[in-house]
Amino acid sequence: MSPRRETRRSVLGHRGCRGLSCPPPGRFMESPSTRGNTLRRRQFESLREQVQGLLEQFETVLKRARKLSPKDSMLKGLTDKHEETLLRWGEQRFQVAVLALVKSGKSTLINAWLGDEYLPAANTPETTRIVRVRHALREQGVLLEDESVLARGAAAANAYLRERNKEGREADALPVSDELVLEAPLLALKDSELGAQRFELLDTPGPNEAGTSALRGKVEQVLDTADIIVYVLDYTKLKTAEEQTLLELLKDMRPGLLQRCSERLFFVVNKVDQKNRNGLTPEETAEYVSQLVGKVLPGVALTPERVIPVAAEFALLARMVAEHEPTEKALDDFRKRAFGVFDEEASLDACRRMAPKLLEKSRVTRLEDEVLSFVYQHRGRLLLEGFLETLSRSLAMLDNHLQTTRGALKKGHEELVRRKRELEKDLEQLQEGLQDVEDTTKAFQSQTEEWVRAQFGRFREQAREEIQAALTPGAKRRFPERLARIVGGVWAHLTGTDTSQEAAQHRIRQVDQALQRYFYDEFLAFRMKLEGEAHERQRELAAKLQALISPLARRIEKEVGKALNVSLKPVPVRLPELSLVEFQQDMQAELHRLVKSSTRQVPHTTQQERVIQKEGWCQKKKSVWVDVTTYTVQTSHGISGQELLRLWEQRLTEQTQTSVQTARGLVGQMTRGMTRQIRKELKTYADGYMEILERELAESESGSSEREARLRKVESLVGEVEALTSDMDDCARKLLPAGRGADAPEAHDVFICYGQGDRPAIRKIVDALKGHGIKPFVDFDHIPPGAPWLPVLEQQLKTVRSVAVFIGKNELGPWQEKERQLAIQENIRRKCPVIPVLLEDCGDAPDLPPFLDGSQRVDFRQKDSEPLQQLIRGIRGR
Repeated sequence: MSPRRETRRSVLGHRGCRGLSCPPPGRFMESPSTRGNTLRRRQFESLREQVQGLLEQFETVLKRARKLSPKDSMLKGLTDKHEETLLRWGEQRFQVAVLALVKSGKSTLINAWLGDEYLPAANTPETTRIVRVRHALREQGVLLEDESVLARGAAAANAYLRERNKEGREADALPVSDELVLEAPLLALKDSELGAQRFELLDTPGPNEAGTSALRGKVEQVLDTADIIVYVLDYTKLKTAEEQTLLELLKDMRPGLLQRCSERLFFVVNKVDQKNRNGLTPEETAEYVSQLVGKVLPGVALTPERVIPVAAEFALLARMVAEHEPTEKALDDFRKRAFGVFDEEASLDACRRMAPKLLEKSRVTRLEDEVLSFVYQHRGRLLLEGFLETLSRSLAMLDNHLQTTRGALKKGHEELVRRKRELEKDLEQLQEGLQDVEDTTKAFQSQTEEWVRAQFGRFREQAREEIQAALTPGAKRRFPERLARIVGGVWAHLTGTDTSQEAAQHRIRQVDQALQRYFYDEFLAFRMKLEGEAHERQRELAAKLQALISPLARRIEKEVGKALNVSLKPVPVRLPELSLVEFQQDMQAELHRLVKSSTRQVPHTTQQERVIQKEGWCQKKKSVWVDVTTYTVQTSHGISGQELLRLWEQRLTEQTQTSVQTARGLVGQMTRGMTRQIRKELKTYADGYMEILERELAESESGSSEREARLRKVESLVGEVEALTSDMDDCARKLLPAGRGADAPEAHDVFICYGQGDRPAIRKIVDALKGHGIKPFVDFDHIPPGAPWLPVLEQQLKTVRSVAVFIGKNELGPWQEKERQLAIQENIRRKCPVIPVLLEDCGDAPDLPPFLDGSQRVDFRQKDSEPLQQLIRGIRGR
């Protein structure tokens, strides 16, 4: 590594000074956190290379095992899964999702990270599709769609995006769900070596951008998978009437998704450069936003350290001046920000010398340091831990396979035949013991069908009310923004008349098509929300089923081990994560019967004939021209709004009934599929061991020398697997956060999660547990006042043997809710038991969280049931 790489240079880079009198490389913005990021990055790259080496070594050992038993189905399945792991390894990347309301400065912030104006920034909504900004070391950024180049360079990309967004707004078109890709250098990474690790920023539409509801599902999918979420707030909106709207997107997120996102969430408060003498300081801003988030989003525990005030425009201008030949407008804006009224004619050289100071003033480099620090310290560690967990499972399965083969090779032919028959009977009985799985899936199916019916019913009622108002000219109602834009045109069409039936038909088609476009968008958003919420339910079902099938897999290993006198490692039998498939019925337009015809006599006045007129008895007759009125029949054509309303109500009813039937069928298929999947997984797992016995039984008829040679090869592979497992454990220990190494204290038996109002009762229970030799982790014993809470929580929940969630008359606060969510994640990840405990003052019908509702509980209201002893047995897993 050259000295140039020893510490990360400023994101401006020495080249940006163009040979002027500027600080040397690495001295622009270097700080302890910056140097720490360099170290953390190197540690991550080193560990990443070790993990990759372990994956490659396992592939080599696995190939040798398959060469020994080329037709073995268990080894083939293990090979397929390892190939999937290697594919995921090659595709890994770090992702940062950026969200904001319109006019918060989101595009300016992303442009500041890029150092040029690639994304359009304006007061009108500009983001109508997700833009994936992919870090790439190229001189000129490239905007792509499906590998096709749309624009090259910042100016061309900006113009292209602005024009497409303008066309979409003018046509009132739905946003496009497909992504655009912008490949350009992120300046914070410009002098970094990420190796094979890719880095992306995701520019996502905010909740008040036009038509965003149609992209909601896609945005939530991005948030669920992003490593970091940056939510941009407008400093000028704090402590104003608009303050409550700042967190609109997060309030509307699904609770489960919000909980999972909260630990990856950073808040950026932009436009602090507009602070006046009475405004909040950066430190006060961070504290204020932290409290605001806790008040508006009770489930999110945000520390002030995760709130970073910035002036994104300062950073953008500084980098444009230092890195590029700025436009006259950009240079003029820089002069105003950097020099004010004192030097509005400063030279370009003077501006470049001032650029580092303006960049430092922006605090954007601190944001970049915090993001990179979090990536390498937390997300990078979790990424590698995930691959090591997969490798650990594969190693355990391969070791079990080899141990079973070795045990079978050591048995004589007759004994092996007898053991095989006994094992077959035991495994058949095990397959029959799946009643709990059947009961759980049937209960889930019934509950989910009712839930789907209720969701569609609410959607139908809301749509009916909106259609009724839209088809009632002059209705006094506040319409949703997108519907409000078309209501005027609908009313104009409804109240007009035409002389031709074709013109009326054309108008009715326009009305119907406008409503169809709107409700298609609404249904799309509803369906995505429904699928998201259904996905949360499926996660809970999968966790329950996983808890049921894990003991069955342990029984398989126990029976095989007992039959062959070998010790097998526990291997998790994983269920694939499922989601509801898309269900939607196209609406059929029946417009011809909506036009009602009526006839009436219409007078036409013309000078037609001359008549003799006498004006009274005494007057002479005279000839005058008079108007003669004749009548023709004219037919006018209007639209019956009531008929149109009735048709739409009929449509909604039919579509709701059809969709509910479809959804019920899908739910039934899904639950039956999960039951079949469990049976298949367990049978495949058991059959794999039986296949080994059958193969070795056939091999037992070969000569003893061949069997001994085969046994030596198997034992050699067992030794390689043991060595590889030891290397993997060493690597895993290096990934542990500080304080969790070999010298770390023993893990606690139980993590105590409780509401602060229940602390007196908790103290008594904690003391009682200690008296029985249980080691509980509880905040008032182990977290000093003022100490950071979240790292300790994450550390304990990675190692603790069980979690007890205490439910009393007081609700869980945001910190306790965070504990519960992390406990659920650990339950799914490593089967850490989560025990619901009802305190004495808990109500008669406690409202347990869905995940705990189906778990066996400990009830301190029932004294005769010895709740303390029940809790101890649950903690000890007995």
